[in-house]
Amino acid sequence: MKGLKQRRTLLAGIALILTSNAAVLAMAAYNRLGEPDSRVQLTERELWLPPSHGLGKESSGINLMLRYRVKGLQGVPYFEGGNVQASWLNSDKLTALGFDLAPSSAVDDNKRVRYAAWASHREVILVLEYDGDAYREAVAQAERQLAEAEDKMEHNVEKVPLSAEAGKYRLPTLRERLDALRTSGTRLYIIDAGLDRAALRQQYADGSRYLLMKGTVGLSLGRVNGKEHELHGVIRGLVLNSVHVPSSYREQLQPFMGKDRRRRHERSPRYRVEFNLGQRLEPWVSGVMALPGGGD
Repeated sequence: MKGLKQRRTLLAGIALILTSNAAVLAMAAYNRLGEPDSRVQLTERELWLPPSHGLGKESSGINLMLRYRVKGLQGVPYFEGGNVQASWLNSDKLTALGFDLAPSSAVDDNKRVRYAAWASHREVILVLEYDGDAYREAVAQAERQLAEAEDKMEHNVEKVPLSAEAGKYRLPTLRERLDALRTSGTRLYIIDAGLDRAALRQQYADGSRYLLMKGTVGLSLGRVNGKEHELHGVIRGLVLNSVHVPSSYREQLQPFMGKDRRRRHERSPRYRVEFNLGQRLEPWVSGVMALPGGGD
C-alpha cells in the first residue's frame, strides 16, 4: 500500500513537471508567433557577457545582461540600471500609471511612509529608446561638464590653487566618462512608461528604435528638489533584465568568455546580437556575430 502511494506521488510529480514544461514551451512559442514587436541589432555595449559565464559547460546556453540608462532628476546625470528617480516620472505620469498620490499631502509622516511601502511598485510597459535623442543628450551633457571643468582649470589655476588642484583629479574622471559614453556605453535609455501597449506602439511606432518591455515603477519617500519627505516615482527596473542565448551561438561568443583585464570602457564592442521582442514583450536572440576588430 505504501509503495502504491509513493508511486502515485511520483507519477503526480512527473505529470506536474511535464505540464509546467509544456506551459513554458507554449508561452515561448506564442511569444515568437508572427513578426516580432521589435527587432534590433545590439552590441556588447547593450548586452554584457559575464567574464566567466559558461566556462566548462560545453552544452550550456548563455545569458547576456541588458544594460540601460535613465535620466535622473534635474541637475542629476544619467544613471545606469534600476531604482532611479526618472526626470520624466512626474505626478501626472504616476497618476496615469495608476498611483493615487493623494496621501502624499498628508500631515502624518508615518501614514505617508506606510502608503509609500504599500504602493511600492506597479508593473508597467517601459519604452527604451535605442541610439536616439536621449543618448545624444547624455553625450552632450558629458561634453559640457568636461568643457566647464577645463575652463575652470584654465582660469582659476592661479587665483584658486586648491580648486585647481582638485580639478586635476576631476578632469580625468570626466574624460573617462565621456570616452565610455562614446565607445562602450549603452545606447538604450528608458524614456517613457505606460499601461496601454497599443497606444505606446502608436506613439513610438519604429520598433527598431523603440523597444517596449515589461518593467516596474514604484514610489519612494525622500528628498526631491530640496523638499523633505516627498513621494516621488522610481524606475525599479525591467522584469527581464537578461536574455538567453541558445547553445547554438556559443561558438561565436566562445572567444570572449575568458577574462579581459581591460575595463569595459577601454575596448570597443566585440560582438553583435540580433535582439527580438515578441508578443509577450519577452526577448529572444536570433543571431550572434563577432565584430571585426572588436575589443581593440
